[in-house]
Amino acid sequence: MTVHEEELLRRIRELEKENGYLHRQIKEHRYGLTWIDVPEAFDPESANKIPVLEEVKGKSFTDGSEKPAHILIEGDNYHALTCLQYTHKGKIDVIYIDPPYNTGSDGFTYKDKRILEKFPDGTPVPKDHPLRHSYWLSFMHKRLELAKNLLSDDGVIFISIDDNEQANLKLLCDEVFGEGNYVDTLHWKRKKQPSFLAKHTAKVMEYVLVYARKWDMLGKLSIETLSDATKKVINLTNQESIRHFSKGVRVKCGNSGIIKKGTYKIKTMSVEYLNDVVYENGETINDVDVKAMFSVSQEKIDSYIFQKLLFITANYGLRRDVSDEETKNKKAITDLLLDWGDNQDSEKELKEIFQDKLFDYSKPIKLISNLLKSISDDDSIILDFFAGSGTTLHATLKLNAEDGGNRQCIMVQQNEGEKRICEEVTYERNRRVMQGYTNAKGEQVAGLGGSLKYYRTAFTRQPSSRPHPAPVRRRPRFPRPKRRRISFVGGKHVV
Repeated sequence: MTVHEEELLRRIRELEKENGYLHRQIKEHRYGLTWIDVPEAFDPESANKIPVLEEVKGKSFTDGSEKPAHILIEGDNYHALTCLQYTHKGKIDVIYIDPPYNTGSDGFTYKDKRILEKFPDGTPVPKDHPLRHSYWLSFMHKRLELAKNLLSDDGVIFISIDDNEQANLKLLCDEVFGEGNYVDTLHWKRKKQPSFLAKHTAKVMEYVLVYARKWDMLGKLSIETLSDATKKVINLTNQESIRHFSKGVRVKCGNSGIIKKGTYKIKTMSVEYLNDVVYENGETINDVDVKAMFSVSQEKIDSYIFQKLLFITANYGLRRDVSDEETKNKKAITDLLLDWGDNQDSEKELKEIFQDKLFDYSKPIKLISNLLKSISDDDSIILDFFAGSGTTLHATLKLNAEDGGNRQCIMVQQNEGEKRICEEVTYERNRRVMQGYTNAKGEQVAGLGGSLKYYRTAFTRQPSSRPHPAPVRRRPRFPRPKRRRISFVGGKHVV
């Protein structure tokens, strides 16, 4: 063997030795998030039982329409998510959640199974608790695993969070949903002004983590502007003029009906229809002349109608969808959400309905509405299993009213605390929004419509795995009854 061959063999052995060392390191020290997985105690009665949903008839209501009813589930979200595996697995288009931030003062508690006798209602988790992050990660991991199974292949989940757990949540979601399905971390401005009491930096931002169920199946996550995915055809800086609209304009304020001749105010703008507008199956069936401050020519109007881009909104304004060409150039959803509502807005929204705040840390309608519009269709199924004050359903109702959509929202909230959050806040807020209410100024606010089904989580015994005893053979005195096939669906006997 030559000197050159000996040197080459020595280098090969060194590389093999180094390669073996690296393989051992990978096996012994796997990269990823690790924490103490603390067992969570659920209600003792659920230990050997299957969770089911029972409708509370007295709280369910309908508006008589054929649109799908929204769903509110009162109970632990782990049990509710387990029930939804039977009915909605792979069917949810959008999930938005606003979980506990684990700040040490936001009321997050954990039912540590090992010390349940000492803390039957859960262990308070202050900022200096040695298991603070382990409790939170154990809590979130189980629920995100169940939520993942509910998402459709092209589904997406939005999760609000702040600095206390953002880094841990990112790693946890990488593990649950897969690092390759991470879409973005959006930055939302939650307050107009920073706190002057801040010791070091004055923070005004929070995060919204975005993950896809399957990255390659996800549609374009985008939004035209900070508030709308359509274009205006009226501009206050223009001179008032008349445009002729031939039949075939889309109408997003119902299936069939009449818009009476007259002037309709939309914020600071106005639109005057010079004759009645008759529409059927979501389109106008007669020509009409419209007087407004148009920002586009008659030629453009004719083009928009021909391309099925122009539509009349629920408040009788005029908008147009973006064309395919514009969609290619449409700006991706901004990662800095500066004008998507803030905490002050959410407080005002609750006081408008209840004349009181009633709930801390609620999110503004505009934030959730814009997130939903950025990805969902008008018939999407939306889930929020940390419903809180019920903003997600309120935002869904508002979107449906604006574009005539059929979005369905499913919410889950425990009836916790003296305020009985689910019944007295989540449910009551949206009941008023659907059916109408008197605001803080004493003015009557019309309802947005919609039906609601109210459920509570309950439990049924698991089927016994023990074999039945062999039947005793006797000569039958009467004809044998016809045998019935019995199976289990969602833990209930079905004949």
